[in-house]
Parts: sequence; structure tokens; C-alpha cells
Amino acid sequence: MKQKSSVHKQLGIKQEVLAMLLGVSRPRLAMFESGRRNLPIEKLQVISDMTMHLEQNKRKSAMPDFVSYRSNQEADYFLKVLKENEFRQIKTARRIRVLLKDQQCDTTRSELAWFLKNRATTDEPVNPMVFSIDTSDSKWKRPMHFEELMQLRHTLKVLELERSMLKESLE
Repeated sequence: MKQKSSVHKQLGIKQEVLAMLLGVSRPRLAMFESGRRNLPIEKLQVISDMTMHLEQNKRKSAMPDFVSYRSNQEADYFLKVLKENEFRQIKTARRIRVLLKDQQCDTTRSELAWFLKNRATTDEPVNPMVFSIDTSDSKWKRPMHFEELMQLRHTLKVLELERSMLKESLE
């Protein structure tokens, strides 16, 4: 029996999807739709039930379901971006701590080198390595890694703002 239009098109799905839902092969479904073969009665009943279900949903307006699905997708997206944001915040904060520690180490090293150079006496010669540390321009008095620290602090603030916006979007 030849169908006037394909069942899968009436349902609004692909032939492969309908075949999977019915538990038959796609070629068998194609033969049914072309009228060359009959489907078992229980498969026809499933198609009838699916059609009735879709008709009932059209009457109830399927739009809220779509909006709900879309909202869930958006929520999943925002949660994913929020996790990435938190990871970048942690990574940035760690880098700031490392730079601050390096800066403190550099400052202490330069300060001690300066101290040892000024403490030198004729009886006690200064270790030649102390002279390799350049303190002539008062390097130890100015902040080290300044630009990178400022950039990272700025990045951290931007990430915090982004995080608050993402949380707002999830509410």
C-alpha cells in the first residue's frame, strides 16, 4: 500500500531516526513507506501512538518545551564557561603568587648583595659572586616583574567580573 507522503516526514524526523525508534532497518522502513512491504501491526501501532503524541503536544503548544530545552542548553553552556573561568582564575592567582615570591627573592638577594658589598673590609674579602649582582641602579628598590604582575591582576579582575556576569545569567 503506497503512502501519500512519507511517515518520517509527517513526524518531522529523518528516516534513519524513525527506523531506529521502531527497531527496524532503514531499508525495511523505506520499503514500507514506498508500499512494497508491510510493517508488523505493533510497529504501525507505535507510529500511530507517536503521531497522536505529537498532535497532542501541538495543541498544548510545544514552544514551552523548546524554550525549556533551550534554557537547559544555555545553563549547561554557562556552567561550562563558569568552570573554565574558575580554572583561569586559579591559574592566574597561582602565577601572581609565584611572581610575588620571585620578586621577594630578587629583592632580598639584591639587598643582601648590597649589604655585603658595603660591609666588606680588608680583613674579610667579599665573595666575587656578590659583585655579579648589579645593585648600582638600586634594582632591589624597585618592584620586579611589575608589568606582568599588573597585567595578571587586571586579568584576575576581568575574570571576577565575568564570573559574576555568568552567575547572574544562571539565575
